[in-house]
Amino acid sequence: MLGLTALSFVLFLIAAYLLSSQRYVWDAFLLLFLSGIGLATSFARVSSLRKSPVVRRGRLFPRTTAGWVRSGALGIAVVVTFAARTRSRTGDFSGLFLWWLFAVLSFTLTLVLPLIRRKRLAGFTSKEVYGLLVLLLIALLARAVALGRIPANLGGDEGTQMLAGLQLVQRPMGNPFATGWYSVPTMSFLAYGVSMRIFGATMAGARALSVIIGTLTVLTTFLLGRAL
Repeated sequence: MLGLTALSFVLFLIAAYLLSSQRYVWDAFLLLFLSGIGLATSFARVSSLRKSPVVRRGRLFPRTTAGWVRSGALGIAVVVTFAARTRSRTGDFSGLFLWWLFAVLSFTLTLVLPLIRRKRLAGFTSKEVYGLLVLLLIALLARAVALGRIPANLGGDEGTQMLAGLQLVQRPMGNPFATGWYSVPTMSFLAYGVSMRIFGATMAGARALSVIIGTLTVLTTFLLGRAL
């Protein structure tokens, strides 16, 4: 049973590669069909080992609201993937991006809300809170002071990617699910393009997102270290 499941996933990966490279498309669909048969057979064998119909339904379908939300988010992401591949390069991808963003946020909420309900982040002492605030302030100042002047040059990879980001967020919005300059995923260009829409198309505006992410990384590192 395990071997059949593994083989099915291998066939699925091969089919995905063939479809992404737009080669042997009919063979790829055949492999997808065989992969689906293999996975369905594996599920059927697992279900046959359990006599209770409740257990069988539990294995085939989610049993919680979070499970249904995650399944829906995965389904939306798959639909967006195929829709992005069939859309013209000159088309507007803003609608597909909003659907993808909705799926990502929905999936993330299913992970964050249980932590909030269980108060996993509670238990900080006052010294820890004040110390963390001071640490984050120092991290922010170290990155944000003289952001438009240091470093003085804006060229090479940084400048090229910033221009690509601005071009991507222009109307109609480009494809954020593809690869762009030097095969770099265009989603990173989109993030900086949106940042410059908010903070301005300047040196400081182009670097503002890096300042925010860098500061938040200090926070996540602190939380990880505290948990360990």
